[in-house]
Formats: sequence, structure tokens, C-alpha cells
Amino acid sequence: MMARTLMTTLISIEDVHREVKILKALSRQKNLVKFYDACEDALNVYIVMELCEGSELLDRILSRRKVHGG
Repeated sequence: MMARTLMTTLISIEDVHREVKILKALSRQKNLVKFYDACEDALNVYIVMELCEGSELLDRILSRRKVHGG
């Protein structure tokens, strides 16, 4: 969910629409999180995606870097 109040310019609104378009285009890739739908109301924009359980990707990357001497 993204609050519309944070999208203060036309550019930021276009950025959200572009992100949704990219998510739709990539949603069939098996190694990426699945995109289900996007909708908006007067206050928010909602992006519905697959629930990914486990640790944060960044945490895993950083921990692997420590293990491998990075």
C-alpha cells in the first residue's frame, strides 16, 4: 500500500503506474515474486503480490558476503 499523499507530483504517480506495468510484465517469471493485482482508491494505491516468507534478501546477501570473505 502506498499513500496517495506521498505521491505529490505527477512524476511520482507516473512512477507508481510504471512500476505496476513492470510488475505485470515480469509476473510470469518463475524466479520473481508473483504480482497479482493493483488498485487504488481516493487515499491509497494497493499492489497485491505473493507473500514471501523468510529473511530479507538484503540480509541474506550481506551474510553470504561475510561468509565468503567480502
